[in-house]
Amino acid sequence: MARLLMLGAGIEIYRRYILETLHGRGDEVVLIDTVPRPWTEPFVRVSLQADLRDREEVREAVLPLHRQSPFDGVLTYDEAQVELTAYVAALLGLPGLSPGAAARCRDKRAMRDAFEAAGVPSARSVLVHDPDGAAAAAAGLGYPVVVKPRNLGGSIGVVRADDESALRAVFEVAAGAGFARIDPEPGVLVEQYLDGPEFSVESVVRDGEVRICGITDKEVGFAPYFEELGHVCRAPGTRPHDQQLIDTVIAAHQALGITVGATHSELRMTADGPRMIEVAARLGGDQIPYAHRLATGVDMVALTVAALTGEDADPEPIRAGVAGIRMLYPQHDGVVRTLRAPDPAAGARHEMAWHVEEGREVRLPPRGFLSRLGHVIATAPDEKELHARLDAAVASLHIEIEPTPAPS
Repeated sequence: MARLLMLGAGIEIYRRYILETLHGRGDEVVLIDTVPRPWTEPFVRVSLQADLRDREEVREAVLPLHRQSPFDGVLTYDEAQVELTAYVAALLGLPGLSPGAAARCRDKRAMRDAFEAAGVPSARSVLVHDPDGAAAAAAGLGYPVVVKPRNLGGSIGVVRADDESALRAVFEVAAGAGFARIDPEPGVLVEQYLDGPEFSVESVVRDGEVRICGITDKEVGFAPYFEELGHVCRAPGTRPHDQQLIDTVIAAHQALGITVGATHSELRMTADGPRMIEVAARLGGDQIPYAHRLATGVDMVALTVAALTGEDADPEPIRAGVAGIRMLYPQHDGVVRTLRAPDPAAGARHEMAWHVEEGREVRLPPRGFLSRLGHVIATAPDEKELHARLDAAVASLHIEIEPTPAPS
């Protein structure tokens, strides 16, 4: 049993399983967040409020707690708190990312520089500040290109442009993108478009050793944007190219200086081999670690705690299955009028949840990002059966969206 300091609770739909797991293990969790999170109350020992953007306020909240009863580890699963977590870990003398490694994981410009210096294959990238600079960068890189904010997440504001006209039209989508808990860094990245299937590699790093816990086949859509529509989670080593992905991800960790904690690495398999997109220094979102646990029995939450506290933990799969997550998006902008799902026993799904309520307005990119109606999770012995179960689960839902007029 460990005494853990958690910074930021996140959204219940995506992160409840983490606190449930820690609670089930018997870990004592002290949560600090900017606002109250009532859903966390059954799972945490103490819940305190402090402005997570104010390091001095966090310091004043943390130090007395640590003096009274020392923490065994400090962690976050919130992208916005990665650098704060590194700061607090150093403050308390606990294992964590160095401030430099945390900064490289949060700033995609610094990440690209680290990859280039270490020879890690990645997208060529140019930092720009206006549409003319973007057009000049794209001319040098060659179309198509991807335009993205420097330090956001969830593919918010990320868009592909196939020519200069499209680039100028979408530049402000990236430049003006925002996320409530993250202060955007100045400038926009114009990057080489990586053509090929997209994957994420889920890892836990312990004493500098990268332990590969699973590989996720990713589905993106709503081109030219990159909304994540679904994930298939499986054990590493089940496809011929997996070792190439793994080798590239390990090299990326070394380049960034990641020595401890959970990571979620995204990359594409191009005709020239794997190319890194980015590494997030936290557990993957969209319940990906939860789906991997369903598929293989590997518990990334427990492994993360073990990496921080020195516990014994085995990252090897204990079963050979697959699990999939299907995100439910509207087909057009509108107001949600009907959301109905049959009794779970009538379908082949493992889990189904709505993310919005009836009466909510939803908007697709570029007018809105992550406008998900809900999600479905299913498990199966193989991928063919998994897709059949996901398709059947989605087909059983009744969704009605009243269209809103298209903007001029």
